[in-house]
Amino acid sequence: MYNKGDYVVKIPEGICQIENVGHADGQIRHIITKDDAMKFIKSIPDISEKDISDEKLREQEYKAAILSGDHVKIVSIIKAIYARKQERIKQGKKITATDDRYFKQAEEVLFSVLTVCTCHTIKKYLSTNFLDKNTLFSTRLMYNNHTYK
Repeated sequence: MYNKGDYVVKIPEGICQIENVGHADGQIRHIITKDDAMKFIKSIPDISEKDISDEKLREQEYKAAILSGDHVKIVSIIKAIYARKQERIKQGKKITATDDRYFKQAEEVLFSVLTVCTCHTIKKYLSTNFLDKNTLFSTRLMYNNHTYK
């Protein structure tokens, strides 16, 4: 049950604060604990990228991962999009609009949840505690300013 003033995750919007208790549209769930968030953050390098071999299903796979609210699935598509972007750069191409849009959405959902859970600036935590620029998904991920005040 949710109470007025509680912070919750509303997929795909991200973190929301309950203003009125009643009927809610969309998928809502409690925020994970700080300990669970920290364990998850430390497990990120071990999460493999999502293998999407059918180009026709790529956007559908991205959307499904984000809407699931499953942090592991979200990280796996972030890694997949990043790897795809790097491959396109090697070929002299730009990132696709679809990849860019879902990369930003996935980051926003993930960072908003982890920021509230840990009460840290995620960028600062990731870049100073255990990750280097090649360990995770992108420099962009590590240098966005997501803070919770």
